[in-house]
Amino acid sequence: MFRNVILICLLSTVLMISASAEVVEGTIAIESESPWVVLLPDDYDANKEYPLVVGLHGYGDTAPNFSRRWIDENDDLGYIFLFPQAPWPFSEDDENEGFAWYFWYGEEVPRRCLDASIEYIRDIVEEISSVYSVDEDNIYSFGFSQGGEMSYLMAHELPDIFAGFAVFGGVWNESHIEMGQLSRTLDKPWLVMHTDGDDVLEQSWAFEIPKDKFAEFGFRDAQFYSYHANGHVMLTEEIQDFKDWLRHNVYENAPKTAEVSLHPYAGRALPELIDTEEEMAIEMLREDILIEWGNEEAHYEMLLSSVLDDESFSDRVKAEAIYVAGSLRQYEMDQRLVVILNDIGANVQMRVNAMQALRKLDTETAREAIDNLDWAVRITALVPDSNSANAGVLAGDVIVSYGGKDVDSISKLIELLGEYADEDEIEFVLWRNGEGVYLEVSGGRLGVYLEEIMKLW
Repeated sequence: MFRNVILICLLSTVLMISASAEVVEGTIAIESESPWVVLLPDDYDANKEYPLVVGLHGYGDTAPNFSRRWIDENDDLGYIFLFPQAPWPFSEDDENEGFAWYFWYGEEVPRRCLDASIEYIRDIVEEISSVYSVDEDNIYSFGFSQGGEMSYLMAHELPDIFAGFAVFGGVWNESHIEMGQLSRTLDKPWLVMHTDGDDVLEQSWAFEIPKDKFAEFGFRDAQFYSYHANGHVMLTEEIQDFKDWLRHNVYENAPKTAEVSLHPYAGRALPELIDTEEEMAIEMLREDILIEWGNEEAHYEMLLSSVLDDESFSDRVKAEAIYVAGSLRQYEMDQRLVVILNDIGANVQMRVNAMQALRKLDTETAREAIDNLDWAVRITALVPDSNSANAGVLAGDVIVSYGGKDVDSISKLIELLGEYADEDEIEFVLWRNGEGVYLEVSGGRLGVYLEEIMKLW
């Protein structure tokens, strides 16, 4: 679990940070008030160096809200995460304030906003790197939506600071990006992810165009992955790929010594896995992701299929083998994974991993299988003091109905939120730990982060 350190950025020209405090006040030279959030590993040791991962939120979000999705998601990475808050506040109503990296109106203002935002991020990264023990060879940028465009711009404007760049459903804005300048990162790792059912940023514009541009200019280590899912969201599968991408690149950047001992199973015989304890077999599979992630020449279908066929392996090991099949894009296993997915008698984690692996493979067979599933909407995080939080909603709850109407997709929930926007009391039915939970919320924004999940009940 990460320890959450919130740093509040106050208007001034000098940045002062007390690293011993849980809540740390600092200052930064920019004409706005903006907090940022730093997540440290529980076992943080100032005598060790840690990768720094800089997360950039989307338009209208805040750094504290965006960071909440990552506290539990990344507690096994052992890195330092920094979430700057965009410096430009705005409000679409009297109650909810959001922040932007730039605004769209006019031509001169967006560029001024962008230049200030880029300078602001650079100053925060440099200051955090001086306060905490950061491995300056392993600083990575990622962002969602407008924050995804900012990740492109980190490469465009600050290529010497960052070791790699990731984009979740990001804006591709050619008026802000010059490919010749972006090509200074030809040899650096890139990960660009997008859902094919994104209802905010069309895939042809936000995914296919940059993919073609990167191929045209010869980027050598760029993975572009599409996921068969609806909504402008960060999927669990995308976060899994992002974590594997991070681990792989941190490993690749680490100095290799004689003491480094891993267990790549390229060419390994099946008995080498059979003769190990369960935890060791799982660790061996995970280490191969560490080494081989993104390698399109990695072919492990025979070994992974043998693991699934061998009754001597536990369901945990088999579930891990399924995860590896998705993470390493073993496309030839799609039909085998569909069989596991549709086997209602199979281990639940194996079925969940099969669905996630199929979403990563994104073959025609995989998409057809996903389309045939029943779906539900899960709440992944809540905004404090929000409508939902005050009503007793918890992260992890699955939405059953809203206003007496079934919810089977994020788009359906958005439709119902509009329909009941002016109501004072709305029945909100959830599924929690195998039981129904009946709550009442008021109309308007719920203040939650959502994802669509496979319905297993």
